[in-house]
Amino acid sequence: MTAPHPAFLLEQYTVLANSPAVLTKPELAGIDPLTRRVGLFMVFDSGGRSWAFRDDSAPRLRPDFRITSDPDGRDLLLRVAPEAPGSKRQLVTAADGAPIGAFTPRPGPLMARCWRIDEARGGRRAELRDRDWRSALARGLGLKSRREAWLLTPDQGRPAFLFREPEPFPYRLRVVAPPEFALDRRLLLAAALCLPALEGLTDYLAPAR
Repeated sequence: MTAPHPAFLLEQYTVLANSPAVLTKPELAGIDPLTRRVGLFMVFDSGGRSWAFRDDSAPRLRPDFRITSDPDGRDLLLRVAPEAPGSKRQLVTAADGAPIGAFTPRPGPLMARCWRIDEARGGRRAELRDRDWRSALARGLGLKSRREAWLLTPDQGRPAFLFREPEPFPYRLRVVAPPEFALDRRLLLAAALCLPALEGLTDYLAPAR
């Protein structure tokens, strides 16, 4: 059996993307020179090493994209794509095409939508939603917040925590999962890289008008 890629074993990591404005902010340079790359979403561990990349760039994000272990897109880890043209349900497959799971939006009155996550095998489910009702209400009403936080809660066991840093440049989403996190960690990584497109959090990544 092939060992899982290290990107799927991380318990803490950061999803980072730079706006075009980062070019005027040299103080934002990180440990890895890739942190200076504009638009691309990257996954870094706590030591600053890059492990995964989303293959399209903010702010023009596609509903279908690839997650690779290299910035040039040669080593495919996962694919994420709508179930059908125009569908909001997102399917996640492995590099070999095997299904892993799906994300399904669950809208509610006034509140921002949450997402149900289903594993393809084993029937385990999870829910990705705002950590508190005030955030869900604010986003549901179209009010922008400098800070967002979500819980990804499996039907069994402890949740993973996703938190967007308040500074607008660069985009930073912190992901923390307990060692015993029950959901397939590949779905956790895909969810973290879906968030910018699903929730419209990258408006500020567009060039200044």
